[in-house]
Amino acid sequence: MAVITGASQGIGAAIARHFAGIGYAVVVNYHKSPEAAEALCADITEAGGSAKAFHADITDEAQAAALIDFAVTGFGGLSVLSTMPASRKACRSQRSRRRISTPPSP
Repeated sequence: MAVITGASQGIGAAIARHFAGIGYAVVVNYHKSPEAAEALCADITEAGGSAKAFHADITDEAQAAALIDFAVTGFGGLSVLSTMPASRKACRSQRSRRRISTPPSP
């Protein structure tokens, strides 16, 4: 199961198509483009994949949590999370909220 944020168009849509093409069920997250998200889900489904659209503004913690809950509840788990910020403002907002630490390279 893959959750792709900002997946209704551009690079996010290409990533959603890729994961669907290799067998993942996909949640297509969108903020402002419901028609594009639904069209992408229809394309994925017509090609034999599984996809559902979900509206969430990922800069809002409660909406981001609802997105993940939807994926886990609807598909039984989460294997991939790919985030595509819709704008520089969203990207700056996410960076200012959290500091993500990564483990040192072995």
